[in-house]
Amino acid sequence: IARQGNRLAYEQRSQEINIWQIELPTATQPRRSATKLIASTRVDTCPQFSPDGTRIVFCSDRTGSDEIWMCDTAGANLVQLTSLGGPMAGTPRWSPDGRRVAFDGEWGIHVIGVDGGPSRRVASDTPDGVVPSWSRDGQWIYFVSTRTGRSEVWKVPVAGGQAVQITRRGGFAGFESQDGTILYYAKGMDIDGLWSVAVNGGDEAPVLDFPKASFWGYWALVTKGIYFVNTETVPQPTLQFLSFAEKRVVHVAALDRSPVTFVAGMSVSADERWLLYTQ
Repeated sequence: IARQGNRLAYEQRSQEINIWQIELPTATQPRRSATKLIASTRVDTCPQFSPDGTRIVFCSDRTGSDEIWMCDTAGANLVQLTSLGGPMAGTPRWSPDGRRVAFDGEWGIHVIGVDGGPSRRVASDTPDGVVPSWSRDGQWIYFVSTRTGRSEVWKVPVAGGQAVQITRRGGFAGFESQDGTILYYAKGMDIDGLWSVAVNGGDEAPVLDFPKASFWGYWALVTKGIYFVNTETVPQPTLQFLSFAEKRVVHVAALDRSPVTFVAGMSVSADERWLLYTQ
């Protein structure tokens, strides 16, 4: 406020958050430019390809509330899966058979069929839980809970039952390896990097120094390694790849803009041809 009291200086901010797509490079095909795939006048985040690569689920508040949506890989033929009208819905994840989607919402983790109908809360001994993902056999759902006093990864049977704690030294967004033996995970809002642990628990092992803490959702696990965003490269953040076989990180592409913090922002198609990200 001006010293005379008659004028006020203020900031006005606007942002546009959309889902973009990159065609990943191959030995014979260099990377093409990123294209905007899913967009609205509101916020569109958390994309994930279906297991068969024909559909995408994502979160959008284009109706005025956070809901789960589905579309084809061209970003067309949109279907609104949830109509909660207020309670937040986010982080949608496909079941291995492509018939259901898990998401976090009011009172924990929910599952909804892609053919319509009401969602069902996955029962556990307490009603909390965020950032779900499925086991490769479709029998369990991993989720994050603070019931011990800090964020840890747990899993609960899809049919309902007792939750089982997996991580013991902090854990957040996690995905099972292709063979279903290892869980790879970030640690959340204030710890950088990725770790791994056996799906039945045990000693954790460091995997990567990225993603940085507030970008915990910007990595994607594939058979041969992990795609992730390095937000510290200059002048642009870059998409990079950790090869399990070669144990080294390679550059993939430069991103046009900064990714969005605190969302599950990346997904790679099953054939590893396309990558979705939020920016």
